[in-house]
Amino acid sequence: MPTVVAGYDTGDPPAGTVPPVKPRSDIDASLDVVLLQRRTLRTLMAGLIPAGAAMSGAYAASAVLGEDLTGSAFLGGLVAASMTTGSALASLPLARLMAARGRRPGLLVGYLTGILGALLAVSAALTGWYVFLVFGMLGIGAGHGANLAAKAEIVILNKCDALNDALLSKQRKSIAEAAGLGIDAIACMSGVAGTGVTGVLRRAAQMIKDANAAPAEPAVFTP
Repeated sequence: MPTVVAGYDTGDPPAGTVPPVKPRSDIDASLDVVLLQRRTLRTLMAGLIPAGAAMSGAYAASAVLGEDLTGSAFLGGLVAASMTTGSALASLPLARLMAARGRRPGLLVGYLTGILGALLAVSAALTGWYVFLVFGMLGIGAGHGANLAAKAEIVILNKCDALNDALLSKQRKSIAEAAGLGIDAIACMSGVAGTGVTGVLRRAAQMIKDANAAPAEPAVFTP
């Protein structure tokens, strides 16, 4: 009587052959993007938290160092103010650069300026040259301005209830031209009268919703 051997298909390819590559689905690709976004966010926060602490320490340390170099509390405070000035002067140009070329070039320019400023500040501490400290803190402030320019923002004209329609339109146009935005992107509100507050909050909520939304087109991250 012949022997019957029962067999079953394991789904594995025959020995010595290359298994077929299964095409990736849109779901797999979307999951890759989500995981990449989470990892990027963790990396960004890991850098921003110590950077914020360093900026706070630099503000106080620069004032102490400036006073020590000059013997003047006024000149010490002027050094600390230089950091804020550098941040204010750099924020708008960096924002325009990011709008035109993307965030990476803007962050690169801002951070390189901050590194140069830090080197000047260290040189001031070593050589005792007060001027180096002033320009160094301007550069450090520009580096901090890169952080500010990289964040999503809503440009708001406040106290709009105190302006007539003609002046309000003129001010919005001036701000829009300076910021490189359309005039409709300039929000108007008044914290005292409550005018426009709801619209600003809705715009902020929409920005958060858009940032948390999954990408419309799946993409696969390739290191």
